[in-house]
Amino acid sequence: LNSGVPYIFLLSSRDKSDVYYEVTASTLGKSGGIEELPTTGLPLRGQVKSKEYRRYSISIAEANQDVSVQLTAEVGDCDLYVGRTPGVSSEDFDWRSEELGSDSVYIDGMGQINQRHCDVKTINEKNNCVYYVAVKGVSPSAFTLLATVPSLPVPLPLSQ
Repeated sequence: LNSGVPYIFLLSSRDKSDVYYEVTASTLGKSGGIEELPTTGLPLRGQVKSKEYRRYSISIAEANQDVSVQLTAEVGDCDLYVGRTPGVSSEDFDWRSEELGSDSVYIDGMGQINQRHCDVKTINEKNNCVYYVAVKGVSPSAFTLLATVPSLPVPLPLSQ
């Protein structure tokens, strides 16, 4: 093995059977990479230095969807910025939250920006629309970041 080269090893505890894995890799950190932030409700953990950014993308597959992004600073303080371009920052954003501790942004599916950016035409042409998220360290911080797309209510049958 080469020193300084990352490797991923996958081991299966099953004998003589096919086991399938999905491996996702990204280039993060000082290289300026953008990590995908899933809307599954599972938080991602991260760290950021003071005055530096960690960036994420949120891919939305349906038009006019509400999107909720929640940032929880576990250590330190960091701020949340959301926009339509990969370079989203404290100077270039559509939504922001700069509270001490936890931050959240809610994108209204029927709001004016979302209606232009994530409409039916965009979804039909590109199969999705993308929002970008930046977490900026106010101080060195450890955080969790969570994105959700609220589902539509399911009608329940009335009992008789």
